[in-house]
Amino acid sequence: MSSLTLALACALFSGTPAVEPPPYVGLVPAFKREDFANPEPVFWPAYFWLWNAPLDEATLKSQLRDMAAHDARSVCMLPMPKAFRPDSTNNSMEPDYLTPGYLDRVRFAVDEAAALGMNWWLYDEGGWPSGRALGKVTEGQDELSRRRVVRQPAPSGEPFTVPGDALVLIEERPEPRVVHPGETWTPTADTSPAYVYSIEPEGKSDL
Repeated sequence: MSSLTLALACALFSGTPAVEPPPYVGLVPAFKREDFANPEPVFWPAYFWLWNAPLDEATLKSQLRDMAAHDARSVCMLPMPKAFRPDSTNNSMEPDYLTPGYLDRVRFAVDEAAALGMNWWLYDEGGWPSGRALGKVTEGQDELSRRRVVRQPAPSGEPFTVPGDALVLIEERPEPRVVHPGETWTPTADTSPAYVYSIEPEGKSDL
């Protein structure tokens, strides 16, 4: 039970004055069947609209009008630039993502959607994953790129010196044992293969 619900329940049963809800809680005095049957566009399902072809203004206008004619009252535009997974998609979006020309097309489509009474939702990325702006956030600044921990087996059957750029080597059995960079791990007959953990930058294969 949320704190607001608990406060309202206490006020109801204790006779104390009701607690004012926060401004973001839009309480209504009565249920209106017509509002439920015909909600405002902001409460309507938002359909993904993929921008994966040349952004011709006539085409954008035609597609939006077609959506509105079929009672699609909310739209969420999802840009699919050429650089997004170029080996597995056939995107031909122009102008390119986040260029002035692209932003002009967005403005044009938003205005057209508003004129049709449609609600426009913003998507947070050019493709996915979120937060990279298709690599533009870290472009030319590799030190800011995302990194991952990599686990690789150490050579078995012979002493192995942990590389200086590794995080650590861990022997898991018979008892966990940590070997630090620069130290040498020597396996025995009853030890399990050990694993070297290191950090490396992620490539662009997941864009």
